[in-house]
Amino acid sequence: TTSISTDQQTYYLGSAQSLSLSASIQAGADAGTPVDIYVAVQIDSGIPLLFLGPALQWGTAAVPVVQRFTLADVSAPNFYTAPLVAGLPTGSYQFLIVVVRADLDPTRSANWIAAGATTAAIESIPAAGSTLSFDPPASLSGTVGAVFQFDFSPYAAGGHSPYHFQKDTGGGFPP
Repeated sequence: TTSISTDQQTYYLGSAQSLSLSASIQAGADAGTPVDIYVAVQIDSGIPLLFLGPALQWGTAAVPVVQRFTLADVSAPNFYTAPLVAGLPTGSYQFLIVVVRADLDPTRSANWIAAGATTAAIESIPAAGSTLSFDPPASLSGTVGAVFQFDFSPYAAGGHSPYHFQKDTGGGFPP
Protein backbone atom coordinates (compact mmCIF):
# COMPACT_ATOMS: atom_id res chain seq x y z
CA THR A 1 0.00 0.00 0.00
CA THR A 2 1.03 3.59 -0.48
CA SER A 3 -0.25 6.96 0.67
CA ILE A 4 0.47 10.62 0.03
CA SER A 5 -0.62 13.53 2.20
CA THR A 6 -0.36 17.29 2.55
CA ASP A 7 0.28 19.05 5.84
CA GLN A 8 -2.97 21.07 5.51
CA GLN A 9 -6.28 20.73 3.70
CA THR A 10 -6.48 24.40 2.63
CA TYR A 11 -3.73 26.81 1.65
CA TYR A 12 -3.90 30.54 0.87
CA LEU A 13 -1.87 32.29 -1.81
CA GLY A 14 0.07 35.26 -0.49
CA SER A 15 -0.06 34.03 3.11
CA ALA A 16 3.61 32.96 3.42
CA GLN A 17 2.45 29.34 3.73
CA SER A 18 4.36 26.43 2.23
CA LEU A 19 2.83 23.23 0.91
CA SER A 20 4.48 20.03 2.09
CA LEU A 21 3.95 16.52 0.76
CA SER A 22 4.62 13.34 2.73
CA ALA A 23 4.40 9.74 1.53
CA SER A 24 4.65 6.21 2.80
CA ILE A 25 4.96 2.84 1.12
CA GLN A 26 4.44 -0.58 2.64
CA ALA A 27 6.11 -3.06 0.31
CA GLY A 28 4.42 -6.23 1.53
CA ALA A 29 4.81 -9.22 -0.79
CA ASP A 30 6.33 -6.97 -3.49
CA ALA A 31 9.40 -6.14 -1.37
CA GLY A 32 12.57 -6.35 -3.44
CA THR A 33 10.79 -5.65 -6.76
CA PRO A 34 12.45 -2.93 -8.89
CA VAL A 35 9.97 -0.04 -9.22
CA ASP A 36 9.59 3.49 -10.48
CA ILE A 37 7.75 5.95 -8.24
CA TYR A 38 5.65 8.72 -9.81
CA VAL A 39 4.19 11.74 -8.03
CA ALA A 40 1.69 13.84 -9.95
CA VAL A 41 -0.79 16.63 -9.39
CA GLN A 42 -4.03 17.39 -11.21
CA ILE A 43 -5.69 20.78 -10.70
CA ASP A 44 -9.51 20.89 -10.73
CA SER A 45 -9.62 17.51 -12.52
CA GLY A 46 -8.00 19.13 -15.54
CA ILE A 47 -5.40 17.98 -17.97
CA PRO A 48 -2.44 17.94 -18.11
CA LEU A 49 -1.16 16.11 -15.11
CA LEU A 50 2.03 17.62 -13.80
CA PHE A 51 4.72 15.17 -12.68
CA LEU A 52 7.34 15.73 -10.00
CA GLY A 53 10.72 14.84 -11.49
CA PRO A 54 13.91 13.60 -9.80
CA ALA A 55 15.13 17.21 -9.34
CA LEU A 56 11.82 17.96 -7.52
CA GLN A 57 10.57 20.20 -10.34
CA TRP A 58 7.07 19.89 -11.84
CA GLY A 59 6.68 19.20 -15.57
CA THR A 60 4.31 17.64 -18.08
CA ALA A 61 6.57 14.67 -18.93
CA ALA A 62 5.71 11.43 -17.11
CA VAL A 63 9.09 11.09 -15.39
CA PRO A 64 9.48 9.13 -12.15
CA VAL A 65 10.62 11.01 -9.08
CA VAL A 66 12.56 7.83 -8.16
CA GLN A 67 13.64 5.31 -10.80
CA ARG A 68 14.54 1.61 -10.44
CA PHE A 69 14.09 1.65 -6.66
CA THR A 70 14.24 -1.73 -4.92
CA LEU A 71 10.86 -1.71 -3.21
CA ALA A 72 10.96 -1.61 0.59
CA ASP A 73 8.90 -0.03 3.35
CA VAL A 74 9.43 3.73 3.15
CA SER A 75 8.31 6.69 5.22
CA ALA A 76 9.10 10.05 3.62
CA PRO A 77 7.75 12.90 5.75
CA ASN A 78 7.87 16.30 4.05
CA PHE A 79 9.78 14.96 1.03
CA TYR A 80 8.61 17.99 -0.96
CA THR A 81 8.06 21.52 0.36
CA ALA A 82 7.42 24.66 -1.68
CA PRO A 83 6.16 28.16 -0.93
CA LEU A 84 2.81 29.18 -2.41
CA VAL A 85 3.92 31.84 -4.86
CA ALA A 86 1.78 34.36 -6.72
CA GLY A 87 0.53 33.05 -10.03
CA LEU A 88 -0.40 29.54 -8.89
CA PRO A 89 -3.93 28.73 -10.00
CA THR A 90 -6.48 28.45 -7.23
CA GLY A 91 -8.59 25.33 -7.02
CA SER A 92 -8.62 21.72 -5.91
CA TYR A 93 -5.23 20.01 -6.19
CA GLN A 94 -5.27 16.21 -6.29
CA PHE A 95 -1.85 14.75 -5.51
CA LEU A 96 -1.16 11.18 -6.65
CA ILE A 97 1.58 8.69 -5.93
CA VAL A 98 1.90 5.59 -8.09
CA VAL A 99 4.37 2.73 -7.61
CA VAL A 100 4.96 1.03 -11.00
CA ARG A 101 7.06 -1.96 -11.97
CA ALA A 102 10.34 -0.53 -13.25
CA ASP A 103 10.49 0.69 -16.84
CA LEU A 104 6.78 0.06 -17.52
CA ASP A 105 4.12 2.54 -18.64
CA PRO A 106 2.73 4.41 -15.58
CA THR A 107 -0.50 5.28 -17.42
CA ARG A 108 -1.57 1.59 -17.48
CA SER A 109 -3.01 0.60 -14.11
CA ALA A 110 -2.07 -3.05 -14.81
CA ASN A 111 1.56 -1.98 -14.24
CA TRP A 112 0.83 -0.45 -10.84
CA ILE A 113 1.86 -2.12 -7.61
CA ALA A 114 0.18 0.54 -5.45
CA ALA A 115 -1.32 4.02 -5.68
CA GLY A 116 -2.59 6.68 -3.31
CA ALA A 117 -4.12 10.15 -3.54
CA THR A 118 -5.02 13.17 -1.45
CA THR A 119 -6.69 16.49 -2.20
CA ALA A 120 -5.92 20.00 -0.95
CA ALA A 121 -7.41 23.38 -1.83
CA ILE A 122 -5.38 26.42 -2.79
CA GLU A 123 -7.41 29.60 -2.42
CA SER A 124 -6.96 33.35 -2.54
CA ILE A 125 -6.86 35.11 0.81
CA PRO A 126 -10.34 36.50 1.52
CA ALA A 127 -10.55 40.29 1.18
CA ALA A 128 -9.63 42.33 4.23
CA GLY A 129 -12.61 42.72 6.48
CA SER A 130 -14.21 39.48 5.29
CA THR A 131 -16.88 38.87 7.89
CA LEU A 132 -16.94 35.64 9.79
CA SER A 133 -20.42 34.20 10.16
CA PHE A 134 -21.53 31.30 12.31
CA ASP A 135 -25.01 29.83 11.91
CA PRO A 136 -25.36 26.50 13.76
CA PRO A 137 -28.67 24.65 13.99
CA ALA A 138 -31.09 26.02 16.59
CA SER A 139 -31.18 22.76 18.51
CA LEU A 140 -29.12 19.60 18.77
CA SER A 141 -30.11 16.28 20.27
CA GLY A 142 -28.08 13.78 22.21
CA THR A 143 -28.49 10.82 24.55
CA VAL A 144 -27.75 11.01 28.25
CA GLY A 145 -24.73 8.88 29.06
CA ALA A 146 -23.54 8.73 25.42
CA VAL A 147 -20.63 10.64 23.92
CA PHE A 148 -21.85 13.69 22.01
CA GLN A 149 -20.03 14.66 18.81
CA PHE A 150 -20.96 17.38 16.38
CA ASP A 151 -18.96 19.16 13.68
CA PHE A 152 -19.58 22.91 13.82
CA SER A 153 -17.22 23.66 10.91
CA PRO A 154 -19.84 23.46 8.13
CA TYR A 155 -21.78 26.24 9.88
CA ALA A 156 -18.91 28.78 9.73
CA ALA A 157 -18.19 30.93 6.67
CA GLY A 158 -15.95 33.85 5.76
CA GLY A 159 -12.90 34.91 7.70
CA HIS A 160 -9.90 32.63 7.40
CA SER A 161 -10.33 28.87 7.70
CA PRO A 162 -9.38 26.45 9.12
CA TYR A 163 -11.67 27.34 12.01
CA HIS A 164 -10.93 26.53 15.63
CA PHE A 165 -13.73 26.44 18.20
CA GLN A 166 -13.06 26.86 21.88
CA LYS A 167 -15.32 26.99 24.90
CA ASP A 168 -14.97 30.36 26.57
CA THR A 169 -14.92 30.98 30.32
CA GLY A 170 -18.55 32.17 30.20
CA GLY A 171 -19.70 28.67 29.25
CA GLY A 172 -22.55 27.96 26.91
CA PHE A 173 -20.55 26.70 23.92
CA PRO A 174 -20.00 22.94 23.80
CA PRO A 175 -16.32 21.92 23.86
